[in-house]
Amino acid sequence: PSSPTLHTYTSPLHYCKNIYCIIMDAPASSTALSPTSVMNNRTECLQILADPEGMKAFREYLKSTYASEVLNVWIEIELFQRLVAPDDLRIRCIEIYNKYCTVGVESEVNLDHMMCTTLRKRIENDDIQHNMYEDIQAHVFDLLSTDCFMGFKRTEGYARYKKIRAPGPSHRRSPSAGLDHFMQRIQDASRRKSLTESQRN
Repeated sequence: PSSPTLHTYTSPLHYCKNIYCIIMDAPASSTALSPTSVMNNRTECLQILADPEGMKAFREYLKSTYASEVLNVWIEIELFQRLVAPDDLRIRCIEIYNKYCTVGVESEVNLDHMMCTTLRKRIENDDIQHNMYEDIQAHVFDLLSTDCFMGFKRTEGYARYKKIRAPGPSHRRSPSAGLDHFMQRIQDASRRKSLTESQRN
């Protein structure tokens, strides 16, 4: 099949079409969590994403806040990383870029300008690799596991999910090797992001 056309990316908009677009250079929240709370939220968020019932409940919450594209791009990148055929990899790479990184599209997710610029250059140079969306996925996971997840934890949907999973040990899920591997990728991407930011300053 022929490759889709790569859409033009311009710098991120400083307004949102929905109530949950995150502007990268917005001031930090005044209700900062402790490092332990952040890690606990990240771990629980990963466990919920690995559980079909948890994923369903989380998705319903995100739909209600017009933020489902944040979860959708995370899932699509996960699936992209499992592709084998080079042609499939290139097609999906461009489709994800056009769907989530292009300003003005309905499913746009506000992302760091440098991340999208680097990604576009790699696509234009035909440098398509399984790991090319790792930094963006790490950023998206930060959104999912902080503001998104904190909001979800205050809902009846979360309470119902926890009740379903609470009765006995058989319902309790521990992080799998796959989740551990994903967490390691997230940590590596976060270190790269911190290094890039320090170099800019």
